Amino acid sequence: MTAGKQLRLTGQGEMGPNGKTSDLYLKMSLAPHSFFTVNGSDLNFSLQVNPWQAALGTTMSVPTLGGEVNLKIPENSQAGSKLRLKGRGLGKGDQIVTLEIINPHIINDQQKQAFEQLQTAYSNT
Repeated sequence: MTAGKQLRLTGQGEMGPNGKTSDLYLKMSLAPHSFFTVNGSDLNFSLQVNPWQAALGTTMSVPTLGGEVNLKIPENSQAGSKLRLKGRGLGKGDQIVTLEIINPHIINDQQKQAFEQLQTAYSNT
């Protein structure tokens, strides 16, 4: 079932003037989820990755309605890239995972130097 669909329950409504019970119609709506959004029968999920995970590629655990699954992030992925988990949406829908690249906070000199090395390595490209 998806939002807006109706479900007919034959004979489950109120008693009519003719002595017969009418049909009961239920219209489906979906409550907001804490991290999924719905687009038709597809589910959307935003996955936060670090810059090195996007650049080098990795495998990450991703929540689905059926439980956690491992998702391969290809190397050279960019912010906004969309990856499809076929059949993991509502009914026959898919789950669409959108990558969101999150820069970590620099908390020590070693981390700052690592970013400075990246800056130097990419300033000639």
